[in-house]
Order: sequence, then C-alpha cells, then structure tokens
Amino acid sequence: MKRAPLLAALLLVLSVVPVRAVYVERMVVIGDSITACCWARGATWPTTVSGDLPQITLVANAGVRGNKTADMLARLPLVLSEHHPDVVIILGGTNDDMHNTGRANAMANLRAMVDLVKASGAVPILMTLPPNPHGVTQWNADITALATDEGIPLVDIWAVLGTSGTQWLPGMTDDVLHPSTPAGQAAIVGAIKPVLNALYPLG
Repeated sequence: MKRAPLLAALLLVLSVVPVRAVYVERMVVIGDSITACCWARGATWPTTVSGDLPQITLVANAGVRGNKTADMLARLPLVLSEHHPDVVIILGGTNDDMHNTGRANAMANLRAMVDLVKASGAVPILMTLPPNPHGVTQWNADITALATDEGIPLVDIWAVLGTSGTQWLPGMTDDVLHPSTPAGQAAIVGAIKPVLNALYPLG
C-alpha cells in the first residue's frame, strides 16, 4: 500500500491552503426601524456586516419599526431563547426621544437589556443614536456612560453620521431620522466592523 506518497501530497495541500476561522459567532441585532432597515436603499448594515466578516453570521434582525426601549426589553427574552446568540447589538432610544417618554427610563431599559444579554452568556454591544430633530447629545452621553459602567463595547455611529445632535453629515439620510442612504448604511458598517474584529479576531 502506497500510503506515504498520498500522505505527503495531503500535507503539501494543507500547507498551501489558507487557514480560516473554525468558529462563527452568532449575531443578533435588536432595535427599532434604524435596525430593521425597512426604509434602506440597497444593502443594509446588519447583512453587510455579516457578509463582510467571516467570523460573524447574522441569525436574526430583531429590529421592529416604532419600537421604544420598553418594547425591545419586553421582546428580548424570547429573541435570546429562540436564537442563542453569541453577540447582541442593541440600538435603542430614538423613539423614546421622539415621543418624550423619558431618558432616565430609557437608560434603565437599556441597562436591563444589557444585563439580560450578559446573563444569557452573550456579549452585548451598545450603539449611540444618530441625529434626530429632538437632539441626541445627552442621550449619547448617557449611552456612552452606560457602556463604560457595564464594561461593554460601544459603537459610536453618531460620530460617523452627524455633525451635531440634530444635524446629519451630507448624504447620510433622506428623511433626517434614518441613515437611509447607501452612504449612511456604509458608515454604520465601517463603525461596527473594527469593534467586532477586536472582539473576535480571525486567527
């Protein structure tokens, strides 16, 4: 039996084939219409992130149009039990802000969501809010402080979308509320990918 030549050939093939990640992290995104991307033109940020990063796969987009943080919190236990994610990106607060339901209450809801994700064994990631007509400066300061207090990653999408709490960078929106343009979606992807790559580096 001529096993030695076959073994040598196999080892040669393995030596030139690039080694890819043998794990895939299951990602869930939860939020409102900014996450659901029902208004987006072209590729959406959750699917693009999943497509661009071989170590990440999107298992559920749990964004629901019109959701406030209380709605997201109520839905989260079922989302976690159904999809068993490794990482959960949380984007919430815009509808609370627009409907004046209270920033302190919204931050308590976001903290409760973070704690639920941690308790499930997944990694929570918070996102800042994009600009809106009511302004988001204090909201984003509070979200940043919450991420620091909880010791979790933060994706600052405002930094790549806005010039102030109410003003958008040119080309990022069609409706002054959603990052509805391809440039807006691409900007969010560009902000998220370094955070995920740092958490789950390809080896």
